[in-house]
Amino acid sequence: MSKLLVRASSLAAVNSEPREKSPLQHYNEAVEMAKALEAEIAGMRDGLKSKETKKLKLAQAVEKAKALESEKDGIFISKTAQKKIKEIFVNTEYRRYRETENKYVKKGRIGEEDGITMLSLFDRRMYRKNDIRLSNEYITGECDIYLGESIENAEETVDIKCSWDVFTFFDVKDDELNDDYFGQGQGYMWLTKAKKHTVAYVLINTPKEQINAELYKESFKWRKSEIPLWRQLQIVSNMIYDEETFKLYCEENNLSPVRSREDDTEEGELLYKQALAVYLDFVEIPFNKRVHKISFDFDEEYIEKSKVNIEKARKWLLSKGYTLSNKAEESSDV
Repeated sequence: MSKLLVRASSLAAVNSEPREKSPLQHYNEAVEMAKALEAEIAGMRDGLKSKETKKLKLAQAVEKAKALESEKDGIFISKTAQKKIKEIFVNTEYRRYRETENKYVKKGRIGEEDGITMLSLFDRRMYRKNDIRLSNEYITGECDIYLGESIENAEETVDIKCSWDVFTFFDVKDDELNDDYFGQGQGYMWLTKAKKHTVAYVLINTPKEQINAELYKESFKWRKSEIPLWRQLQIVSNMIYDEETFKLYCEENNLSPVRSREDDTEEGELLYKQALAVYLDFVEIPFNKRVHKISFDFDEEYIEKSKVNIEKARKWLLSKGYTLSNKAEESSDV
């Protein structure tokens, strides 16, 4: 199973601690239960109904211990690690990949270059997208950006995370870095020899195709699929963060509030005023408020733990009958 490489983005899953008890723990509990029942029974008078009940429980505990004895020394990894290592096996052996893209992931994929550009402007330093994948005997990964003389001998790695909207962006500013991103960063540093990793959250304007998709989805909530202009402007303003782009999108898509003959009616006048109020109420989010960075250092202990857990995961796969064919190559996905 030496060919099976864990993605850097999956390190946290492989390192996850089991929430359930191991076969060894269940075995030890059964043994302890049997010992406790034996002690109780030894101190009870013959003929007591309760003694017979205890004897029955003792027999059950002994039977359970015997059933668990053959499993107690087996390889035990968390359910999360089991699911992830099986997924990587399928990726590697059969070139099949789980469909995981949603609108949040899609924005990150489409907007990655915009995110890198935003970070470059924010840091006043030109960054370029890295397209070199590295692997060692345990993991594989491709960081977004690296700093240093080469990808194999970097000083720092950087991962761009494009927030879906202003709300998810501000949420991460007060949240602790999640385990997946921490493990991913440790993996990139392991591969590149970097000593520092940065997760850069960026609030870029939502790509036009996704704004259009949100407007289309909204149309099903309205009679005859006619979304009032004020509601369209609300949606657009929640997805664009600078005034120039907001006004340009509105102009290109006929969303700028303009009086028409229909506005001569009382209802038309009200709708016009509502749309104009939303349009004029647009507040630009300053560029320097749209980047949030979290940095951390290389953790040697985490890497050693990862090596142990990857080996355990490989052995667990083998114990379940999963073996790579000779044709299988290293997994090529992130």
